[in-house]
Amino acid sequence: MTNGSQGHVVWAISRAHCRKFESRRPVLQDAVKGLQAKESYVDHGAASSRVSSWKASLAEAVDHWEDAVEAAEDQLDALTHRFDSNPSLTPTDQDHRLYQQLHGHVEHAQSQLHVYTTLAATSFGADGEFATLLGHCFDFEVNEKELKGGTSNTIARTYVMVYCPFVNVTQTEPGYHAWRLAQKQAQVGDKYTVQDDAKVPDIQRPILLGLWHTWLPQPKDDNVAILFPAPLYVQGIPHEAETRVTSDMRPPQQLYGQGEVCGGRDDPRRRSRRVTVEMHCASHNHIVFVEERAWCDYVLGFGTPAACTDAYIAHLENALKSAAPHDEL
Repeated sequence: MTNGSQGHVVWAISRAHCRKFESRRPVLQDAVKGLQAKESYVDHGAASSRVSSWKASLAEAVDHWEDAVEAAEDQLDALTHRFDSNPSLTPTDQDHRLYQQLHGHVEHAQSQLHVYTTLAATSFGADGEFATLLGHCFDFEVNEKELKGGTSNTIARTYVMVYCPFVNVTQTEPGYHAWRLAQKQAQVGDKYTVQDDAKVPDIQRPILLGLWHTWLPQPKDDNVAILFPAPLYVQGIPHEAETRVTSDMRPPQQLYGQGEVCGGRDDPRRRSRRVTVEMHCASHNHIVFVEERAWCDYVLGFGTPAACTDAYIAHLENALKSAAPHDEL
C-alpha cells in the first residue's frame, strides 16, 4: 500500500471515529438534563410531599378495603350459616346466585386490599424520586413484528401499550377493526374489494399484562457488563464499547405480575402474563421500547429523570473520554 493510500485509510478511520464520538455526546447531554430535573424535583420537596400525600391516600384505601372484605365475608358467612344450622332447608336457585355474587364480592375486595397493601409498602426511591411518576400513564405504539420479532399475519397488527407506574401495564388495540379489514383485503388480493358491513366497529378489550408487584433486587455480582451508553439509546454499539461496572449502576427494574393468562387449559405453556420494566436515565418520562422476549413475558424500557445518578453520568463521561479522537489520528 502506498503512503497516499495509507493516508486515506487513516483519514477515513479518523472520520468514522469522530462521527462515533459525536453520536454519543447527545446521550450524555440528555442524561445530564435528566439528573438536573431529578435533583430539582427532590430539592424543592416535591418528592417527599407527593409521597406523603400518596401514602395517606393509600392508608385510607387499605382501611376501606379491609372493611369491605370483612363486610363481604360476614354476608357470605350469614348465608352459609343459615343452611348449615338448618339442614332441612334446601337452597333455591336464587340462593345459589346470591352465594356466587357474595363470593365474587369477597374475592374482589380481597384483590383490591392486596393491591393497596402492596402499594402502601412500596418504596419510591431513596429520596422519593420515583414519586414523580405517580398518577400518570404513558402509552407506546408498537406493531407485532417489533414486539414479537415476527408475525404470521399478512398485515402486522398494531398495539398500544399503556404503562401506569405502580399500578399496571395493559395492551390495547384501537385499530383492530381497520386491521381486520386490511387483513381480509390482503388475503383476497385484487379479486374483489372487501366491504365493511359492520354496523358497530369491532373493539378489542384491553388486555392486562401485569399488576404492580415489586422492585426487583439488584444482582449481587459487582462486575457486570454495560454498553456505552446503553443498548436502550444507541443501536449497533460495537463490542469494544462494552465496559465493566458495579451492579448498582444497572437500571432499576420493576415487576408487574399476575396478568391475564396466556394459553388454553391444556397448553403446557399456560402462564400468566408479566412485564419487567427497566428504568433508564433520560431527560423526560417516556416509553422507549416494548419487547416480548419470551412467550407472554414482556420487557418495557422506560426513560425517566428519576433513574439518573451521578455514577451513571460519570460512567458516560469516562466512556466519552476513552472514545475521544486522538491527536495522532
